[in-house]
Amino acid sequence: MENKTQKFIPGIEGSEGITAMALSHNRKHLAVCEAASKAIVSVYNIAKMLEFFRDKKTSDKAVMDHANIKKKRMLVSTDYTAKTFISADFCQQNEKLLVTLGDDGRIVVWQWDKQKCLATEQIALTSPSQIMRQVSFSNSNQSVIVVTGKDVYKYYNLSDTN
Repeated sequence: MENKTQKFIPGIEGSEGITAMALSHNRKHLAVCEAASKAIVSVYNIAKMLEFFRDKKTSDKAVMDHANIKKKRMLVSTDYTAKTFISADFCQQNEKLLVTLGDDGRIVVWQWDKQKCLATEQIALTSPSQIMRQVSFSNSNQSVIVVTGKDVYKYYNLSDTN
């Protein structure tokens, strides 16, 4: 793809910068995690922006409108005190977003389109040398969560509590 085009997504005023990003499997949504007094995730609908770049290949008169990137949801919870996220991942069906909190070693599962926190789990690390780096949903079963990092490899099962 040699179109040499860039698009900037504005951050949240007062944030300390982007710490993690995740693209949904259908490539319609982008989760942008930012450090702040409370960790924040913004989920953007980027489908129109991607259509624009595809159409621009066929038309030289296309103009990018900033409205093509729409913020769908902002996720902030009072259940945690962390200031940063270190990893994020969408499930295969794109309705859940999994994040790792950097300051307190916790993972959070969001039903992001409803701004609902589905589950949180404190990850028990047995040694100070253990460091969480990434969380992800299983590709074959969205109820299986994998946490990996330096000396860390753990599986968790997300169960329905309703």
